[in-house]
Amino acid sequence: MKKKIIISVLLIFSLNTVAQIRDSSITYLVDSIKFLKDKRDGKVYKTTIIGWQIWMAENLNFHTNDSWCYYNKAENCEQYGRLYNWYTANRVCPDGWHLPTDDDWTMLIENLGGKRVAAAKLKQGGSTDFNILMGGYLNHINKAYLNINIYSYFWTSTSSNNTQSWIRYVNISSSKIMRDKDDKLYGYSVRCIKNN
Repeated sequence: MKKKIIISVLLIFSLNTVAQIRDSSITYLVDSIKFLKDKRDGKVYKTTIIGWQIWMAENLNFHTNDSWCYYNKAENCEQYGRLYNWYTANRVCPDGWHLPTDDDWTMLIENLGGKRVAAAKLKQGGSTDFNILMGGYLNHINKAYLNINIYSYFWTSTSSNNTQSWIRYVNISSSKIMRDKDDKLYGYSVRCIKNN
């Protein structure tokens, strides 16, 4: 009888210990998914899970020589992130993350019900934590900053041809997310996605 009681107590203790370890592991995992600390400059970014994908929930704001703040104002980088040309965008995400492909964006949009409704869910105040802000873009030809508070443009890593890449963009007054191709030298925003 004593042996059975001792075994039962040990079993309960073991199960409780495993549960505590599992709980702390889950807490750690959840925290590591909610936030990304960029080791290069110490900046911390919110992240979000949509479907099976883990995305940054803010635009990247890592300084490189080929990146810009809208109107060259640091406060715009703090709010909207930096603008990058396509070549820089492809190598600027932190270790373990990458510039999303056109297919990555397609999967995100399909997980949210399709291109006609996805933008409304992805914008600030939408039903996800993706929080798109209308950060505008830089026209590399005339060095003009355009469309802040009206549009947001995002690079994909997928080339359309030698000089153009596929992009996704959102208008503040539309629930749609649009797809187009554009010159790789324009300055657009970057959202990184976690490697599988």
